[in-house]
Amino acid sequence: MLRKLTELPSLWLSFGVVLVLTAGFGLVMRHWQFELIDTLSDPAEIRDHIAVLTQVQKQVHIWVTATMDVAYPFAYTALFVGMALRYFGRFGPWLSIPIAMALPADLVEGFIQILALMGQDQLVGWKAWLTPLKFALAYFGLVIAFIGLCIAIFRSLRGRST
Repeated sequence: MLRKLTELPSLWLSFGVVLVLTAGFGLVMRHWQFELIDTLSDPAEIRDHIAVLTQVQKQVHIWVTATMDVAYPFAYTALFVGMALRYFGRFGPWLSIPIAMALPADLVEGFIQILALMGQDQLVGWKAWLTPLKFALAYFGLVIAFIGLCIAIFRSLRGRST
């Protein structure tokens, strides 16, 4: 299965899904006029943010978190792990470990967010470390994917000049 992630059609598909979901988050936030709590990590700030949301905004946020925000970490993890495995040789599997750790961090964070949006905010304190961890791991994956893209471009240009 991991080999499948390294194939160009899989990388392009993952990239496309990441783009569509990213745009989808923006459209949802703009249409329903609220900000997702995915970027917030301070428990008091999260509680304050949820307190000003309308019931409709809370419901939309729950649905977005339970659908799009479940698909999103699978898509970006597939893309970033695929790039690491494809372009970093024997280091690829080692680089993939922290990237893959973003997936459970993001999913657990989403579960906590849904509970908080439903009025069960006992676990919201976990976001104080879970959200920064998720972002650190995802940004690490983004950097690895960008370096992988540079490697691919360099290889492509080098192959054309010889």
